[in-house]
Amino acid sequence: MEPTDLGNGITYLIETIDASRASRYLGENKDNRKPSPSWVRTLAARQQRDEWMFTGDPIRFDRDGYLRDGQHRLSMVVQTGIPIEVPVIRGLDPNVFMVLDTGKRRELDTVLYILQYPNPHPLSVVIKEIWAYLGNLRPSGVSNDLFVRFMREHPEIEDSVNFYQERKGNEHVNLVGFSKPLTVSHYLLCRVDKEKGEDFITEIMFGRNPVTGAAVTGAASTLRTTLIKWARPMPQGKKAPDSAALFAIIQVWNQVQAGKESKAQVRYPKADRLKIPQSIIPRGFPKDLFFQPGRQLSLIDMEEAGEGEQENAEEATASNSTE
Repeated sequence: MEPTDLGNGITYLIETIDASRASRYLGENKDNRKPSPSWVRTLAARQQRDEWMFTGDPIRFDRDGYLRDGQHRLSMVVQTGIPIEVPVIRGLDPNVFMVLDTGKRRELDTVLYILQYPNPHPLSVVIKEIWAYLGNLRPSGVSNDLFVRFMREHPEIEDSVNFYQERKGNEHVNLVGFSKPLTVSHYLLCRVDKEKGEDFITEIMFGRNPVTGAAVTGAASTLRTTLIKWARPMPQGKKAPDSAALFAIIQVWNQVQAGKESKAQVRYPKADRLKIPQSIIPRGFPKDLFFQPGRQLSLIDMEEAGEGEQENAEEATASNSTE
């Protein structure tokens, strides 16, 4: 097929690019930005998961024959050996690189908004958190398409987001902070026992029994009080990380379900505690429901919060215990 002449020496042609052609085109690279090996690996993983889609975004060459855009996609093909069909534009001004890749990336919440999901932003946040928790996987590098498919396979995620957001809108109710861990734990606990899980999260959020209206007591009350304290800014203006709140919620749930409620104050967890999945998995949770059967569940590693932030939170907890 002959290329289409777009005028001014610029041509357009849809080509099938295999590994051999991709290598040849990469050899014509000049003055491009430094390639990112991690992004190439991400693209390759997406292509191997059959997530590659024809978007119309072209491989670009300037009028001198040098590659100006597309090095990561070409490197992906070299790595996977899987051919792609892609437009190829030739004959561009060599200075075109100055205006390439300056657009805004379409984030997951934008995709969910376009798909007309309610609460698209909190939904996008919670999907990533559940993905990381259930599979012990980092959400970075995962395509929007895979997240949407994951959510469609597990619609209870949307139910939990809507549960929290609907109650958050009730300004007459005193809510605690930590919307993300409360939503994630609602999802996790309701997969174990929907009625008990929903009642437990409601008690923490509202401070009263959802059936009788009586003020919550025992470990749930202690947990609620602790989360309210943790939500307050610490001396350096930071609050305890969400991973600590999620850890505490699941720990107290396990105690309540086992009939072993502790009267001691909920302590701020240290990083090494979060590395023991067995200590935080809800009793009866269907481990084989997600990803590979038998894969252990775990919280996101809290080390990302930094040692200083952990120490501050521990000091804040210690000082709160004397109030």
